[in-house]
Amino acid sequence: MKEFLKSTIGEKLKETALHFPLRTALKSERETLSYRELDLITDRIAANLLGLGLKAGDKVLLVDDNSLRGISFFYALQKIRVIPVLTGPKILPGALQNLIDLVQSDYLAMGSGKHALELMDQIRLNKTDLKSRLVFSLGYEGYPGQVDYCSLIREPREVDRKHLERVFRQADPDDTSSILFTSGTTGVPKGVKTSHFSWLNSGYFQAIDLEASEKDVFCSVLPMYHCFGLSTNIIAAMTIGASVVLPEDRSPRGILNVIERHGCTILNAVPTVFYRILTSGNYRKNDLSSLRTGIIGGSGCSPSFFRGIEKSLGMTLLSSLGMTEATAGITVSTMNDSLELRSSSVGRFMDCVEGAILDPRTGDLLLPGQVGEICMKGYLQMQGYYGAPALTAEVIDQNGWLHTGDLGYMDHQGYLYLKGRIKELIIKGGENICPCEVEKVLLENNKVAEAKVIGVPDLHYGEELYAFIVPQQNQELKLEEISAYTRERLIRFKIPRYFSIVGNLPKNTIGKIQVDHLRETAVRNLESAENKKLRYYE
Repeated sequence: MKEFLKSTIGEKLKETALHFPLRTALKSERETLSYRELDLITDRIAANLLGLGLKAGDKVLLVDDNSLRGISFFYALQKIRVIPVLTGPKILPGALQNLIDLVQSDYLAMGSGKHALELMDQIRLNKTDLKSRLVFSLGYEGYPGQVDYCSLIREPREVDRKHLERVFRQADPDDTSSILFTSGTTGVPKGVKTSHFSWLNSGYFQAIDLEASEKDVFCSVLPMYHCFGLSTNIIAAMTIGASVVLPEDRSPRGILNVIERHGCTILNAVPTVFYRILTSGNYRKNDLSSLRTGIIGGSGCSPSFFRGIEKSLGMTLLSSLGMTEATAGITVSTMNDSLELRSSSVGRFMDCVEGAILDPRTGDLLLPGQVGEICMKGYLQMQGYYGAPALTAEVIDQNGWLHTGDLGYMDHQGYLYLKGRIKELIIKGGENICPCEVEKVLLENNKVAEAKVIGVPDLHYGEELYAFIVPQQNQELKLEEISAYTRERLIRFKIPRYFSIVGNLPKNTIGKIQVDHLRETAVRNLESAENKKLRYYE
């Protein structure tokens, strides 16, 4: 059983800096910070922010992707009990204002990178009133009227430094560390409050699962505003003194060049990132011998694709299941698990986490092998949705179970197997069909790169199956061919009636398929005159 870290995120950074002062903490294309420098700079930013009037409990909307300066600002806020509210720079100005209003944020921090600059240009052109008392610019080009990053890292006044010492001592592991938004692929985004204790131990335990040490180098390709990226890359590394490299170019070639150039040993990513790397073929041109392991999560992938990643990149991949409402990962496989287990399951529930499969209708505990809703209890649970106790109660029931919305079953050894999402469950003529069962069969076809099956309205059956299919590059895939393929491998009522071959599937910034967008497309296809060209099978 792992032992918990009983400190705040800021306290842990100081401890890591004490043990590994000269070890590289963060490295970008332009800057490098050792742990000693990171601790010093975040102290300066924290003290100067206090001098500008920020106080414990305030919220700062931090609009950043995955930058060294954004991460430094995040850690500075952790030291003064100010709550960062994280979102990405591709957000539209109107949506940005909505988030500010939603969490009642008085401050805005704009990260570095071209997307942040483009967003500020849009705000200026649209003359958007952000209603923020102060706007902090963390980029390399400041804007008039904003507090720039260079002024934040200057030597603070003595009164502000002493103020920092007092506030730092008052911090508690149970304080709210940050607010992240759910992905919003099937609904309105909600602000998820999570404590220092949850974040810190989530990252620390995942570092242990990766068998990581201060000698490791994390290639951080996921945005910090997503729970997966923040936990498995940034916080995990900071708890053990490992280095984090931040690729500016996150194309397949850019990622692979960074791995080779910096000797990265750990690559945690969503299936979309690995898919882009493998289909580009660039991995054959780089020396990836330093790469040893990584966690794959964020969405499901087929066993054959999982095995292909390991074979092509020469790494040991760990499968995982997570959600923002549970900080990040809640299950993980281990280095000692067989390839068969790691590729087919999402591992077992993490240490100090209680997991169960419950009947979605009755809430009864189900036996091994029975499919139901995946639920969990433990330290990883969120503190709640910001300002929405009723919504929180819909997710965390009276018995303390956090309902993930995912369907699955456990075997007798406790390994968890995914069967889809409850909201995506298709009910055809009274029969429950998990889309992932059909998708798994489709993905076994070596001409299919991606597949997503959804339910569409049907007068006779209530719902019918509609399959969107992305062919492998340089592969010609005919509808008659894929239909015949499914007829040979699926029971009749699980065969999709409708098929569309498309160039790509709509995804959010973390790589999750946007099911609502596909459903809208499917309904439009079926209602339009073009549906005569849509191939369907009786």
